[in-house]
Amino acid sequence: MDNVNSRCELREKYLKAMNLISSKNVEVELFEKAVVSGRLEIVRPDGSHILLSKMVTPIGVHEQAVLRSNDVVLMRTSFKDLDFPPFVSK
Repeated sequence: MDNVNSRCELREKYLKAMNLISSKNVEVELFEKAVVSGRLEIVRPDGSHILLSKMVTPIGVHEQAVLRSNDVVLMRTSFKDLDFPPFVSK
């Protein structure tokens, strides 16, 4: 039962984190060392796809783009953009 509770807690934290950074500017590192940036609009609840708007790539800007989570190595955002404890500036 501990394993189930741990997985449930991790899933809840993941969903809260994705909710916190939605509508924020993010930088996404993809495989093959490609880096794109844009505004995170939504992440599918199962985490399989990410929708970015105004995605900037080395070859241009795309109004909207869907990234597969399997292609994402990491996603960054600025802590100063987050307005939720413990990220709130005092």
